[in-house]
Amino acid sequence: GYPSATNNYVNDFAGVLQPMDSQMLKDKLGNLEKQTGIEGVVVTIRSVSDYPTGDTSVDGFATHLFNKWGVGDKKANNGFMVLVSINDRQCRIELGEGYGQRYNDKMKEIVDQTMVPRFKAGQYGRGAYEGTLQVMERLTVKVSWFQYYKKELLIGLAILILLLAGFNCIKQGKNGWGYALFAAAGILFLILLKM
Repeated sequence: GYPSATNNYVNDFAGVLQPMDSQMLKDKLGNLEKQTGIEGVVVTIRSVSDYPTGDTSVDGFATHLFNKWGVGDKKANNGFMVLVSINDRQCRIELGEGYGQRYNDKMKEIVDQTMVPRFKAGQYGRGAYEGTLQVMERLTVKVSWFQYYKKELLIGLAILILLLAGFNCIKQGKNGWGYALFAAAGILFLILLKM
């Protein structure tokens, strides 16, 4: 019951995108995939109810369509889909599992601050266009090495401090405290391994 993709990057089933915006998105999404390996697709539909899929929400429809089309690299799970449902008056930015939860707030911000105001003004195509450009920008922002490994570095530093404090306690004859600090360092090390 899901629609078949007519294009790798833009599928304007609702016919709301201006031809120039549609072509610009195709070009930009094509370049994005070539340069970064990130595959993105824009989909507009009239309503979820137009498709006999059993989905009752735009969120469910977007997730299932994303999986059915196999958006993104299979190993990296780094694809994204911007879906706009006109008559349902809803949209969804679906991200591959490779992004985890870290981009959820940023995607919600794009929907609330960029897409929804355009939709309220009846500019569905423009909202989809601008929202997609912002998703591309957010997902490709270069982060420093420190920012990327910040949590791991802080936990590593805490482990080092606990070990030094533990050795110091044992030196002073406070074995109980020393072993407790070693245990805490061990727990943090296990947490670090699971990250």
